[in-house]
Amino acid sequence: MTNKIDRAVCAYAESLSAGEYLNLEENHIISNKKLTLTFRIDEFSEKDVVRLGHGETLFCSSYLELSKDEFTIYEYTSEAKALVNRKHGIKLRDFVSISIDVGYSTAKITILSGGGVYESEVIDRCWSGRNGMIFAVSKASSIKDVSLRWWCSDFSKSIWLFGDSYFNPNSELRWTYYLIKNGYTGFLLSGYPGRNSTAAIKDFKQALKHGKPEYAVWCLGMNDEDAENCISRSYLGAVEEFLRICKEEGITPVLSTIPCVPERNHAYKNTWVKSQGLRYINFARAVGGEYTGSSWNEGMLYSDNVHPDVLGAKALYAQFITDFPEILSKE
Repeated sequence: MTNKIDRAVCAYAESLSAGEYLNLEENHIISNKKLTLTFRIDEFSEKDVVRLGHGETLFCSSYLELSKDEFTIYEYTSEAKALVNRKHGIKLRDFVSISIDVGYSTAKITILSGGGVYESEVIDRCWSGRNGMIFAVSKASSIKDVSLRWWCSDFSKSIWLFGDSYFNPNSELRWTYYLIKNGYTGFLLSGYPGRNSTAAIKDFKQALKHGKPEYAVWCLGMNDEDAENCISRSYLGAVEEFLRICKEEGITPVLSTIPCVPERNHAYKNTWVKSQGLRYINFARAVGGEYTGSSWNEGMLYSDNVHPDVLGAKALYAQFITDFPEILSKE
């Protein structure tokens, strides 16, 4: 049974057998969130492993594994990669609580049990999980009185941003990095690499179960390439639903143009965006990506011909704060 409490989601199970999952919702929220698992077990053995995280085997998943003597944080891209391994130094017995406090790619880990408390420092660049189901599972033994809770403080923010791989709080190759670096953090950030508009509209509707912004900014489209002679159908269907929901909910929508790149055309969607009579961020103009096959202004496009280089990221950032100055608040 799953219940929503304010801006949180929680689930409870009297017991979980080995290998049985307790799941919460799937969402794509990047930062300022907390995941907590509590349960009872007589005592951890050498074989016991409890895992909890945001996604498990999807690109941009992160999870923590707790064992008798240590914990390990994994990131999943094409395979699971251990980023952090620490001894916790406490005896795990009776009541166990694990909390993961996620900032902007950072995490602080707290483990509490009948045998003591472990609390880490803030660990940098260790948590990118934002794709897939929020979950917990005990791999080897059954656990009892299991409670899983996820919460995000940014649902209370008045500005929500929805995007794709162009959203990253931790890379100077992404324009959102410069928002955070300059202290502008008054927003919710939702996105993951490869996300298309269909996935984003699902996440927007999911997020509205936990809060409602004043502004919603739609930065999707790079992964919804236009057809040879018309706008992307998947993009159009999703963005029209986005606008309909915003109207119904009294939210101010802000659209964006998408820069054309050598092998992805977005000219039709950009024409559509400009024709709507709504506010929009002119990302395409910022980098010189307004025309089909564009390779952008010199030095702005990364070598993969899809993403910005540092100069391009800075140009996108400058365009964003110009077209949407409401973002320039420090909360």
